[in-house]
Amino acid sequence: MKAFTRELSDEWLRMEALSARLSSENPEALRPVMDLMASEGDKISWVGFAAMDGTVTVASNGMLEGANVSERPWFRRGLEGYFAGDVHEAVLLAKLLDPEGENPPRFIDYALPVIDAEGRYIGVLGLHINFDWAAGLVTDLAKALDIDALLVSQDGTIIVSTLDADPAKPTIAPFRQAALAATRAASTQWPDGKTYFSVVLPVEASGQVPNFGWRLISRVDQTAFRTIDADLPSLLVPFILGLVAALSIATVIFVRVFAAPFGAAARNAAAIAGGEDAFPFESQRTQELSQLSAAIARLQGQVRARLSGGPR
Repeated sequence: MKAFTRELSDEWLRMEALSARLSSENPEALRPVMDLMASEGDKISWVGFAAMDGTVTVASNGMLEGANVSERPWFRRGLEGYFAGDVHEAVLLAKLLDPEGENPPRFIDYALPVIDAEGRYIGVLGLHINFDWAAGLVTDLAKALDIDALLVSQDGTIIVSTLDADPAKPTIAPFRQAALAATRAASTQWPDGKTYFSVVLPVEASGQVPNFGWRLISRVDQTAFRTIDADLPSLLVPFILGLVAALSIATVIFVRVFAAPFGAAARNAAAIAGGEDAFPFESQRTQELSQLSAAIARLQGQVRARLSGGPR
């Protein structure tokens, strides 16, 4: 699920960049930036800046400007530091986004304090991410990987599931391990009576990006491994034959290109050292062979000088 956490991390980095600008620029001038962030697809539903008294002074599309959010968790926790808020409904924002909708949209929050150049806190920057987008991304990734996936909150609540029917009482081992934020992989029997290979992973972003405390439980039907085992011999035989053929070809090439020239050079050097009037071996195939050819030529010159009684 690295693709999922990377998407969330990207939004956090954009928030940090916007926070840095808010610390030195007029917030009103940054409304177009907020509008742009909230207009890119269905990921970001709202982004806004609230002053220290909780009043929203500037926000995407002007939504909630003038409203007091001092009691909202994202504002209170954002004053304390980096904050990631779990899935929730935002009633005020829902009325603005979809006034006729029957089911209020759900959001996850990012928030962080905005600090000016003198180190003074001047407000909080908040971001509401559409949770339907996050759920859809998890579902699409699970489908692409051909696995079942469940996203579980810190309290054990299933917040995203690709199963046809969620376990009525998730008391099996993967859920207990998820509650402990443990990373585990094991075969487990599920409430439907089938055995699955289950993997539990904490969903954690990198760096300083705050985490939502989610755990991902993914599972694959155990019969899939039996199918792989049954097909393994037929898959391995062509692979092994191809590997043997490749090694054979590589061996022939090595012998002809490298080993044979070095052998010829060695025989030529032995003949010259024995006093034979042999033509010196020459090769420019590799730097080593070129150096060896030059050395053999010098050896032949020294042998001839000795035989003619000349200087050594």
